Amino acid sequence: MKKDSNLKALLVKILVAQYNQEVAFAEVEKKGVFVYRLLVKNMDIVFGVVGFPEDNTDEYDFRFEMGAPRDNSKKVIDDDCFAKEWLEDYYHEITQELFDEKNLVVTPTGIDVSEGANTEIVSEKLGEYIDWLYEEYDKYKNGEQPWEAYFNERETDENHDEL
Repeated sequence: MKKDSNLKALLVKILVAQYNQEVAFAEVEKKGVFVYRLLVKNMDIVFGVVGFPEDNTDEYDFRFEMGAPRDNSKKVIDDDCFAKEWLEDYYHEITQELFDEKNLVVTPTGIDVSEGANTEIVSEKLGEYIDWLYEEYDKYKNGEQPWEAYFNERETDENHDEL
């Protein structure tokens, strides 16, 4: 899919809004108020604009694939099954790194330390993520299963970390 720079900028803004929600909700949850179910899932919008199909994993019997009795109300996994897990996982890897950063702001009364990276860094990293999404979509559109390479790479990294 050909990327339009205006569209990319808009997609970055949509993901920055998601990131800002997540940071704000995390701060509220530290106070004991759990509001995560109120999160607007902007990633689903971005995935759709890039071209990915809807996640349809609820229609499939994954437990059967792992040896459980067959649930006849669900389909056996086939080529039409699409899981967006790898797309979300990579987003969360990026945003967790950003969230772990501290943003220092000099104020008239001192220095304010807040969670999360500054807006420019967030926008830059999420712009790189949008580029990655387009690359993954091109692979998917060409018949590849890019999630396999993604998870294999992470599995290799985890095994390496254990050594």
